[in-house]
Amino acid sequence: VRKLADLPAFSASAARAYALYGEEIAEKGAGSVEGPALLRAILDIAVVQVGTPADLLVPGEEPETFEMGPLRNNARKQALIDTLAKASTDVQVAALRQVQAFTAFVGFAPKVAEATLMTLYDQEILPEGAFFAWRDDEASSEEPGKQQCLDEVSEWLDWLEAEDESSSEEESSSEEESSDDDDDDDDD
Repeated sequence: VRKLADLPAFSASAARAYALYGEEIAEKGAGSVEGPALLRAILDIAVVQVGTPADLLVPGEEPETFEMGPLRNNARKQALIDTLAKASTDVQVAALRQVQAFTAFVGFAPKVAEATLMTLYDQEILPEGAFFAWRDDEASSEEPGKQQCLDEVSEWLDWLEAEDESSSEEESSSEEESSDDDDDDDDD
């Protein structure tokens, strides 16, 4: 409990998130907690429970990558999906600003920002557009940790952007092929 006193103070919504964290979130529901506060609460409490940010990291799907373990828990993940996946871009950017603040809070521990963003993407908690909106968000640039986070995740954001562009190109070419197939049918 003493370690909890070291955590930054948040809104009443964050306090509700802290209360939810200790119980199965799926049973209580997360509807009364804002997504960004819930995300920050999960990260804060998890680091207090394990002691160091590095202990939160688990091996990712690709070699030499990591994910944020507490965000892969089914109940917590579902609560985050319910509150963030279809939220407005502003709410999603606010959640990423909480990740930015969390990484500053833990002293920019290596791999924490990248692992957290990768997990939010891989677990389909946030859509890819949210990450680009956060990257381009000028308001978050005024808050501590933005540049350090961007430095750590720049290669991942480049990869994500390339993935987004290639999937857009694939969709365009499949639409064109479908259109060509329709044109061929007209010749009969």
